[in-house]
Amino acid sequence: MNGKMWSGAVLMLTAAGMLALLLLNSCAGTPALAVQNQAEQRFQGEHAELRLRFIEETELIERYGRQDNLFIAPPGLLTRERFIAFDLEIGARREPVLLALNQIEMSYGGRNARPVNQFHHGQYWQQRDEQQGIGGAQALSRQRTIRQVLPANQTRVAPRETESGMLLFRGSFPQFGAAVITVQLLDQNERPLERAVFTFEF
Repeated sequence: MNGKMWSGAVLMLTAAGMLALLLLNSCAGTPALAVQNQAEQRFQGEHAELRLRFIEETELIERYGRQDNLFIAPPGLLTRERFIAFDLEIGARREPVLLALNQIEMSYGGRNARPVNQFHHGQYWQQRDEQQGIGGAQALSRQRTIRQVLPANQTRVAPRETESGMLLFRGSFPQFGAAVITVQLLDQNERPLERAVFTFEF
């Protein structure tokens, strides 16, 4: 083998090795987030009380299993997507309060994201389940779980009542940093009522 052929072979092997390493790293998924400040935070407002609690990956696995967990990002080949989940509880005081997903925003790592709704998260997993050969009763059960866990686009909270659900954010978020979550509450006529702000350090 002459020098040029040898150099070409080494270059091809190096490129193949780097590609294999990239695929292995991306297939491994994203490292789990660890909250550094209070995992549970509260907002006491004039019209409502909110409780927001970060859900660790270990707890998500305990609730929904390790394999094909609907609320943990699946391994990807090209981009590393991260799911960040929070338990949300909201209680209204003397008048109805409207919680709308499009009025909630998380700013983290230079990216802004809104929580996913039932429909879009259901579509997200339906495509992946079809690729993995998951169908029938199992697929229906998974879609039902999504509808039970994630809140509707709008949730009306009656006076002195409480509603709860999971806020799930999806995106290419970093491992470390401060995530600021803003919740704009509305009145029953969809006018701004009051705003709650939470900061989670990762």
